[in-house]
Parts: sequence; C-alpha cells; structure tokens
Amino acid sequence: MQESKFEKEYPLETPSGVYALFEDYFYVKVSAYDKSDFDAIDLLIDFEIAFNQIGTTLRQREAIYYVFVKDLTQREAAEKMGITQQAVHQLVWNVINKVSAQYRSDMYGVQGGFTT
Repeated sequence: MQESKFEKEYPLETPSGVYALFEDYFYVKVSAYDKSDFDAIDLLIDFEIAFNQIGTTLRQREAIYYVFVKDLTQREAAEKMGITQQAVHQLVWNVINKVSAQYRSDMYGVQGGFTT
C-alpha cells in the first residue's frame, strides 16, 4: 500500500511527525472535512485514537491548548499557566512522545523509545 501525502508529512510513529500534526492540525482538519480528503481523515482518526488512549493530565491538555490551539509561545503559555517555559516544554513533549509511542504500539506492536 502506498504511503499518503499526509503519512509522509505527519508520520505519527515519530515525535517530530506528531509535533508537525499538532502545529498543522486545523489545516489537516480542513482537508479532511471541507475537501473530503480521505487520507487526512484517516490520519486524524489514527491521531485521535492514539491521543485518547494516552491519558493526558489537565496541565498537559492546557499546555497543548495554549501552544497549538491558541498559538502562544511556550513562554506566553507559561505565563498564563503560572509555570516556567521549561515546564510547558516538558508538558508538551511528554504528550507528543506518548502519542507517538501509543501509535507505534497500536500500529506495529512496538513499544519503547523511538527518536528522530
């Protein structure tokens, strides 16, 4: 089976692919829903399944919201949350790494570290 444009651009098995999808989530969502792009739909479904299985904390969801939905810098998100920029960075990357690991586990039965 040939890899889709979205699978190449947003490889969910890598933390960098998950990060890129978080950054471009609304672009991919527009492709999925407004343009009926089935590759985008498949990518979003895979992402949502992995994301919903990892069990994020309220603080992690808050950091993701500020950084990727509200498009704040990590420093701005930290100010809103009353924590350091480093703490926001850790919260965000903890989620990204967990989503990537969950996706690998779901798709390939692979657990553990995978870095890019």
